[in-house]
Amino acid sequence: MKRLLFFLALCLPAFGAYANHVQITVAHGMVSGSSDLINKTVTIILSGNQFKASGGHIQNSVVFNGQTVPADLEYDTTSACNGTLGSTRYYFDIESWDQTNGIVITHVLNPTLSHTVDWTPYVCYNDATVTTYQGGTVGQAYDSHFISGLHFANGTSLSLYDFITGVQGTGVNTPGVSASGQIDGAATFDHATNNYVHETVTTSISAYSYSFWFNPTSTPTTGVGAVFTGYQISNSLGWNYDHPSSSYQYAASHQDASTNWHGSQCAAPTVGSMNFIYVTWDGSNLTCYLNASPNTPVSVTNGLYAPVGDMAVGGNSLGSDSVSATVDEVQYMNTSRSQDWITTEYRNQGQYGTYVTQGSEQGGGGGARHKVVISN
Repeated sequence: MKRLLFFLALCLPAFGAYANHVQITVAHGMVSGSSDLINKTVTIILSGNQFKASGGHIQNSVVFNGQTVPADLEYDTTSACNGTLGSTRYYFDIESWDQTNGIVITHVLNPTLSHTVDWTPYVCYNDATVTTYQGGTVGQAYDSHFISGLHFANGTSLSLYDFITGVQGTGVNTPGVSASGQIDGAATFDHATNNYVHETVTTSISAYSYSFWFNPTSTPTTGVGAVFTGYQISNSLGWNYDHPSSSYQYAASHQDASTNWHGSQCAAPTVGSMNFIYVTWDGSNLTCYLNASPNTPVSVTNGLYAPVGDMAVGGNSLGSDSVSATVDEVQYMNTSRSQDWITTEYRNQGQYGTYVTQGSEQGGGGGARHKVVISN
């Protein structure tokens, strides 16, 4: 005689499905201005026991652009966690993963970052069948204007992998590493040692932007400290600071097509603190920002000298004028970013906890299935 023993409903993750997710809220107030930002990359820091390598819910790891990162982790538009990358799933870049403390530093590309509606993506994870990186290829998490960039992850060993090109930069005279960057780790440089990071960059531009977080350990008493320079011939653009007697103690420099130099005096950064430096040139005006506040632009209309070359951080590519400072999150772009873009980035990375929150872990994800067991 057939007997129905029981119907047992078990909430189990199906094969090939993410078992857990959390929702992130990026407040629309982070976006400056009265327009949405197109293809804006947002820094999101994941933290919790679930993101640990041991005892957490990350099942597999993979090496991505020189860093060991979670494999079974993705960003999706819904808690179903079954979208298509580049459509309903987001491209993202993982800067670093603290496996012991469960911290994942990510940078996520939002095609349209709204200035009126909060952005609420889902982070999906915990799928033992996923063994490959889910965020796209190197550079896909950033818009097409990026030329080069360095995260300087992870505070333990100095990573010189470019997050746009995947090329590994060269550390000259052994730059140091600090655990106290603006976002994760940072590079440290010493004027006396004359160390810097060099990377070959080939490009042709009619406008540009570059940015970095900068903590000077001291003001130079002699000579020049070059924090960022572009182009191998005469360092055609850059940001540096001179000794106090200089008329341009903190300045963005630009060498035009006739080899004339132009300087834009910048506000003085605070010694001993991280400062957000952003410089733009739109083909007509050279503007320097400190913590998203601009100086008075300087008119520079005669183009830029030497349209191909390199990038150097912490000193210049001629092998001199290093800074005594900590430098983090370097970006180099072939467009002049807007005030709203710069302010939004400053709020995101400089005032992170005000605008970005992480929800509690939820079970099931898109792969939750009810399994019915029947015994005869």
